[in-house]
Amino acid sequence: LKPGSFEGTGEFFTVLDADRCGFACGSLSPFTSHRSMSRAAFNSLGDDEEDDPRKHECRGKMNQGEVAFNFKQKNMQTDMEMWFMEAIPEVFGVEDSDELDESLQEDAQADIVEKICSTNNTEDMRQTLLAWLAQCPDAARRDDFVGKAVSKALKVHLAGRK
Repeated sequence: LKPGSFEGTGEFFTVLDADRCGFACGSLSPFTSHRSMSRAAFNSLGDDEEDDPRKHECRGKMNQGEVAFNFKQKNMQTDMEMWFMEAIPEVFGVEDSDELDESLQEDAQADIVEKICSTNNTEDMRQTLLAWLAQCPDAARRDDFVGKAVSKALKVHLAGRK
């Protein structure tokens, strides 16, 4: 192709004569397709070296304290969250969790489920749940719920060992 002509690649075009169109060499025009650019031209587009992934050392992900569950554990944790959504209102004797304090609603429930599932000590699980459910008016319902929740959380935790 001659300078001043266009190379078609579907809906996109590469401007070969940058002077005629007012674009600096190596910059993208609205008609530029990344497929039709040379590797050198594409690599010269960004001048931000700190943003260039080729210039970074590969150090892996930063540990942010998140638990890495396997597929089975994730499914079991999700099932446990669904069970919490049904069981917590029953423990408190209300129809829906919207009637409960914010600290007992679905978002907080999911946080508690994640916390107890990532703990390997059943007594720590039990204490976490008892502290979270401290406002529960019916101690028998609360204790029954805590026992079932600890059992389910332990199963989630143990599913990671197989």
